[in-house]
Amino acid sequence: MVEWGVPPRPSSSILARRLAAHRLVPRVAVDPADIVSHLCAVQSQEYALALWAIGQRAQATSAAYVERAADEGRILRTHILRPTWHFVAPADIRWMLALTSPRVHQGNATRYHQLGLDAATRQKARRLITRALERTTALTRTELAAALARGGIPASGQRLAYLVMHEELDGILCSGPRRGSQSTYALLARRAPSGRALPRDEALPTLLRRYLAGHAPATVHDFAWWSGLTIADARLAAAALGSEVEWVDAEAGAHVPERYMALAAATGPAQPSPTPRAWLLPAYDEYLVAYRHRRLVAGDIPPMQALDSSVVIGGVRVGTWKRTTGTASLDVRLARPLPASVQRLIERAAREYAAFAGLDLTVSVQVPRPGARPRPSPAGAARATRR
Repeated sequence: MVEWGVPPRPSSSILARRLAAHRLVPRVAVDPADIVSHLCAVQSQEYALALWAIGQRAQATSAAYVERAADEGRILRTHILRPTWHFVAPADIRWMLALTSPRVHQGNATRYHQLGLDAATRQKARRLITRALERTTALTRTELAAALARGGIPASGQRLAYLVMHEELDGILCSGPRRGSQSTYALLARRAPSGRALPRDEALPTLLRRYLAGHAPATVHDFAWWSGLTIADARLAAAALGSEVEWVDAEAGAHVPERYMALAAATGPAQPSPTPRAWLLPAYDEYLVAYRHRRLVAGDIPPMQALDSSVVIGGVRVGTWKRTTGTASLDVRLARPLPASVQRLIERAAREYAAFAGLDLTVSVQVPRPGARPRPSPAGAARATRR
């Protein structure tokens, strides 16, 4: 069987279940905060694209609708899990930070030392930042730097970034309402006054349970990568869940050296949607980034483009997309020729993104010549070089 012009893959049932877990199918309008809570965390260092990651799952009509949830504090943005920004629910932020921050601090220790951020400096910075935010609702990073400078701590660039990250990881700061195009920081005690705490032996299996609800089927190594925890901790979490975990064998040709986990209480294996659908997933979308093993969704895209904004059909990546700032064009680059009917699905998805972003965009689809090898995009090549 050929689904929408895409050749069948041996891992199709795994991908169908993931699409359902990610709330990419079926299409149901829900509150953006419900999406973030369901996924447990949504990677968000690319702020505008992260709004789209949430928005298309929530069937939101505009970026402003999703951003309102962030401004109101119904979803929060902070450094958590791996050392990058994520959107999380206020109810989850405290126990997730307590569980995962020690590993991030451990990884940041050398950089703290290089930047002259010893314990005494960090403690003084915390007092200055807290005092400044107790007098107002939220401050931009520039305003935080000014407050630190007045107190005798010069901070800019990486020094400021790591100071602020340290306070996020310790549960002092989180995102405040946006001020125009600028992010702000607020006191977590004000934004999530009722966030719950969990003992570690309860938080560890809870995090795995929540991860599987929004991402399964996934492997132990996938969970360790996503959470930033050790493989030993990931295995402890799986053991603690016991019969809650359903173990699924990797399908032939999947190139995954271990079994998958899913929640046994979840519904049975999902089937591919009978309605043709294409997704324009943003860079660092949870469907792309939340796994150690990414060959399942790679399709014909080179590995160095694994985290680029991707065109996905039937759970498989068939191309990349990009909107160049300052232009009215959304450019799609397919990895190989696809039927005209499939290209129309992609163009429809592009129009949905344009409407969400409030843009009047012309969609350009670039199709390689038959037999041509896919080339890495400049963004993908640059990202691979930085790694």
